[in-house]
Amino acid sequence: MIFISAYSAQIPGVRNGHTMVYYPAMHAIILFGGANESKVLGDTWSYAKGKWELRSEDGPSPRTFPAKVMADDYILLFGGNEVLFGNDKHPVHYLDDTWIY
Repeated sequence: MIFISAYSAQIPGVRNGHTMVYYPAMHAIILFGGANESKVLGDTWSYAKGKWELRSEDGPSPRTFPAKVMADDYILLFGGNEVLFGNDKHPVHYLDDTWIY
Protein backbone atom coordinates (compact mmCIF):
# COMPACT_ATOMS: atom_id res chain seq x y z
CA MET A 1 0.00 0.00 0.00
CA ILE A 2 1.30 3.45 -0.92
CA PHE A 3 -0.06 6.76 0.37
CA ILE A 4 -0.59 9.47 -2.24
CA SER A 5 -1.47 13.13 -1.75
CA ALA A 6 -5.21 13.78 -2.02
CA TYR A 7 -5.17 17.52 -2.70
CA SER A 8 -8.49 19.35 -2.98
CA ALA A 9 -9.08 23.10 -3.45
CA GLN A 10 -11.58 23.18 -0.57
CA ILE A 11 -10.34 21.42 2.57
CA PRO A 12 -11.42 21.13 6.22
CA GLY A 13 -8.13 22.65 7.38
CA VAL A 14 -5.71 21.75 10.12
CA ARG A 15 -7.39 20.06 13.09
CA ASN A 16 -7.16 17.36 15.71
CA GLY A 17 -9.65 15.71 18.05
CA HIS A 18 -12.07 15.22 15.12
CA THR A 19 -13.87 12.07 14.06
CA MET A 20 -14.32 10.35 10.70
CA VAL A 21 -16.41 7.42 9.47
CA TYR A 22 -17.28 5.93 6.07
CA TYR A 23 -20.93 6.54 5.08
CA PRO A 24 -21.99 4.02 2.39
CA ALA A 25 -25.20 5.90 1.48
CA MET A 26 -23.05 8.75 0.11
CA HIS A 27 -20.00 6.65 -0.83
CA ALA A 28 -18.07 9.18 1.25
CA ILE A 29 -16.08 9.64 4.42
CA ILE A 30 -17.77 12.03 6.85
CA LEU A 31 -15.60 14.24 9.08
CA PHE A 32 -17.00 16.16 12.05
CA GLY A 33 -15.63 18.61 14.59
CA GLY A 34 -12.24 18.74 16.24
CA ALA A 35 -10.13 21.80 16.93
CA ASN A 36 -7.63 23.90 15.03
CA GLU A 37 -4.95 26.10 16.58
CA SER A 38 -7.49 28.72 17.71
CA LYS A 39 -10.94 27.18 18.28
CA VAL A 40 -13.12 24.09 18.65
CA LEU A 41 -15.06 23.27 15.46
CA GLY A 42 -18.57 21.98 14.75
CA ASP A 43 -18.49 21.62 10.96
CA THR A 44 -19.31 18.52 8.91
CA TRP A 45 -17.36 17.63 5.76
CA SER A 46 -17.56 14.79 3.25
CA TYR A 47 -14.73 13.33 1.21
CA ALA A 48 -15.57 11.44 -1.98
CA LYS A 49 -13.99 10.99 -5.40
CA GLY A 50 -10.89 12.91 -4.30
CA LYS A 51 -12.71 16.06 -3.16
CA TRP A 52 -13.73 17.60 0.16
CA GLU A 53 -17.13 19.29 0.48
CA LEU A 54 -18.45 21.32 3.42
CA ARG A 55 -21.80 19.69 4.24
CA SER A 56 -22.96 21.74 7.23
CA GLU A 57 -21.98 24.16 9.96
CA ASP A 58 -25.30 23.51 11.75
CA GLY A 59 -26.04 20.52 13.93
CA PRO A 60 -24.03 19.34 16.92
CA SER A 61 -22.26 22.06 18.88
CA PRO A 62 -18.50 22.42 18.35
CA ARG A 63 -16.61 19.63 20.13
CA THR A 64 -13.50 17.53 20.27
CA PHE A 65 -13.15 13.76 20.62
CA PRO A 66 -16.78 12.71 20.09
CA ALA A 67 -17.53 9.04 19.49
CA LYS A 68 -18.97 8.29 16.04
CA VAL A 69 -20.01 5.02 14.43
CA MET A 70 -21.83 3.84 11.33
CA ALA A 71 -24.97 1.99 12.51
CA ASP A 72 -27.36 0.37 10.02
CA ASP A 73 -27.97 3.21 7.52
CA TYR A 74 -27.09 6.21 9.70
CA ILE A 75 -24.18 7.74 11.58
CA LEU A 76 -24.48 8.01 15.36
CA LEU A 77 -22.43 10.69 17.14
CA PHE A 78 -22.21 10.82 20.94
CA GLY A 79 -20.61 13.17 23.44
CA GLY A 80 -17.23 14.83 23.22
CA ASN A 81 -15.66 17.81 24.96
CA GLU A 82 -16.39 21.52 24.46
CA VAL A 83 -12.68 22.38 24.75
CA LEU A 84 -9.58 20.72 23.36
CA PHE A 85 -7.86 19.84 26.65
CA GLY A 86 -9.11 22.34 29.24
CA ASN A 87 -7.32 24.61 31.68
CA ASP A 88 -8.17 26.88 34.64
CA LYS A 89 -9.76 29.50 32.37
CA HIS A 90 -11.63 26.99 30.16
CA PRO A 91 -12.24 23.80 32.15
CA VAL A 92 -13.13 20.48 30.57
CA HIS A 93 -16.86 20.21 29.85
CA TYR A 94 -17.90 16.75 28.68
CA LEU A 95 -21.04 16.39 26.55
CA ASP A 96 -23.59 13.58 26.72
CA ASP A 97 -25.83 14.36 23.77
CA THR A 98 -26.63 12.04 20.85
CA TRP A 99 -26.94 13.03 17.17
CA ILE A 100 -27.99 11.06 14.08
CA TYR A 101 -26.79 11.88 10.55
